[in-house]
Amino acid sequence: MLLEIPDLVRDLIPRARSIEAMSVACVQTTHPKYLVFNGNAERPAFVVQFGAREAMERTHRTLVRVHAGAPAVVPQSLVCTPAAGDEYVHIQTGLPGLPWFRIADRCRSRADWVSLLHRGLAALGQLQAAVAAVPEWTGTVYPGRELRALVESSRELHDVGLTADATAGIERLDRLGPVFTAYRHGDFSVNNLLIGDTSVGIIDFDEFGETMMPLHDEIGLALSLPLSQQGVCPLSVRECLEICVTPAIARGDVAAPAVPGLLLHHLLWRIERCRAWQTRERLRATLARYVSELLAHPQSLLTANLVD
Repeated sequence: MLLEIPDLVRDLIPRARSIEAMSVACVQTTHPKYLVFNGNAERPAFVVQFGAREAMERTHRTLVRVHAGAPAVVPQSLVCTPAAGDEYVHIQTGLPGLPWFRIADRCRSRADWVSLLHRGLAALGQLQAAVAAVPEWTGTVYPGRELRALVESSRELHDVGLTADATAGIERLDRLGPVFTAYRHGDFSVNNLLIGDTSVGIIDFDEFGETMMPLHDEIGLALSLPLSQQGVCPLSVRECLEICVTPAIARGDVAAPAVPGLLLHHLLWRIERCRAWQTRERLRATLARYVSELLAHPQSLLTANLVD
């Protein structure tokens, strides 16, 4: 497949036809993606992905609209068309920046890691503004109902007898009533950011719009540092969560007492999505441990001002 990618790109992207030398690297995440380079090792010129028609067209439609509102942080979708057999091919522009497994090369101090979170939040703000500008991507969510549904179906909570312990979080979210909000990225994490010297790019919109819960993406960013950096990041889960959710509270997006319930929802939501992938069993176990800690000792994950 690697050898066929350059000719495919030249066939589908007119401006690529003059590129004589292309190199291709395959990145294996949930789905393989092919990075096509044109002499610049710091930034791929194109990113190629294959998949089912529905999934590829959904990604194409999402990127077209989000890129229009946030061109500095979201790649441009170039083409989505049939490929071999029943597959479709989607091609988008590449973005500059380091992937998640190279971020530790840039972050040498505690301040660097804090700055990384703030830069990620700034990029998220641009994305959220672009999404909120699309009327059909906005709507009303009832956070208490959403959490209650996850708690009632959660194997983790039932297996360890913690279902009743989630009641307080549900009741606090019930008091929020209906919340007018917008689609979330769904998997907003350092794993889906590209960190450049002056830029932050957002990639992987496979779970875009699957939830509208407040703070979902901020919590995802916070948890991703301790989950992905193999202990290199000096910030605790507690510190990361405080850094990432405090700005939203200060803006009035959500009240502090709702944070434990929103965190519980995020954890249970991600646990359910781990079940389909055997490679995510370790992640699922870690998230389940966070759930137990949150319900037994909330201040092990959240500062006092986010618990009381």
